[in-house]
Amino acid sequence: MTGSGGERVASRILQVLGLFGSKPWPLTVEDIAQETGVSQSSAYRDVQEL
Repeated sequence: MTGSGGERVASRILQVLGLFGSKPWPLTVEDIAQETGVSQSSAYRDVQEL
């Protein structure tokens, strides 16, 4: 993944977090990965950078 791709994924993760904001359970990396279609490892890395 390039830097620009990572930024795009981070942006998408923020969108997903907004969509799931009203849900009663905490989002996991697996949820984010499933919603964004990225691998769990890259999703986890992007979350750590936020």
